[in-house]
Amino acid sequence: MKEICPNNNEMAGNYYEIKKFLVGLELPHRKIDAFPNSCILFWKDAESLNVCCICDEGRYLRMSKEGKLTPWKQLIYFPIDPRLLRLYATKNIAENMTWHHEHKCSPGVMSHPSDSEAWKHLNASYPDFPCESRNARLGFCTSGFSPFGHYEQTYSFWLVIVTPYNLALWMCKKRQFRFIALLIPGPKNSKGNLDIYMQPLIEELVQLWNEGLVT
Repeated sequence: MKEICPNNNEMAGNYYEIKKFLVGLELPHRKIDAFPNSCILFWKDAESLNVCCICDEGRYLRMSKEGKLTPWKQLIYFPIDPRLLRLYATKNIAENMTWHHEHKCSPGVMSHPSDSEAWKHLNASYPDFPCESRNARLGFCTSGFSPFGHYEQTYSFWLVIVTPYNLALWMCKKRQFRFIALLIPGPKNSKGNLDIYMQPLIEELVQLWNEGLVT
């Protein structure tokens, strides 16, 4: 890519440079083995297991000539803690993290999730939480995509995306404020087993709710 772009481009010259750059940003990810039937994640208490405790199938698909084991599936988990910290690392974005609190709307009009009855119900249920307007309000959605769609392959991934709703609506819609939290492997929709893959994210959210994160 660097070679085909104009000579004054600032693109990285190779994959190693890109990895080094990402390490400097301190935005980590973690790979967690999973079974194709989506029975369990080999995570926490089950991390050392080599056989699924539900269907008794092996953890690994095969072993390479070098002796490296290949798991059936791998969930890629992107912790949201460091991504939330990034929102407060820049002055103009940090200021906008209180937009939802300062925003005023006309009665009967909903122009932002903060105008909704669900938002007001949350404030009423947990009155200590809205006292600090910088507390992060997060929305989640999931969607599937086919990375090999142009090659008529049926394989698909499923993304779980986190959006901070503290920001104004026109900022929430921007790509840089939509964080991928989970990359769930295919080849098919996980459907009823989505909660199996959500476990690391749910644990992190519970920790954020109970202990918080100082920025």
